[in-house]
Amino acid sequence: MPGPEEARRILERWRSRPPDARAHSATDIAQLANRFVQAYPDDPLAAEMRERLPEAFKRGAEAAWDNARPLLAALYYRAYRQLTFAPPDPELERRAAEIRSAAPRPRRRRSP
Repeated sequence: MPGPEEARRILERWRSRPPDARAHSATDIAQLANRFVQAYPDDPLAAEMRERLPEAFKRGAEAAWDNARPLLAALYYRAYRQLTFAPPDPELERRAAEIRSAAPRPRRRRSP
């Protein structure tokens, strides 16, 4: 588990990456945040994570959905759901369910 300084560096490095790269590492950031908040609950960085990460993941998912990027939206949504401190968000859940139901299903192969 990284200490506060290292965790801040990791978070800043993640924030500085392009949106696609942030989406692909969002679940790693969620796992780091969960462990950090549990290990250092009174640290200012823990408070910052609790306040900012759920909103960042939600905005990332919504922006990806709005721009027809369902894979990136799913990555951000999964990260949001992994956060142990993210508040329930019925609208985000509804939108994710709507996207899932509209996704094409793979066709099954028929046996000869």
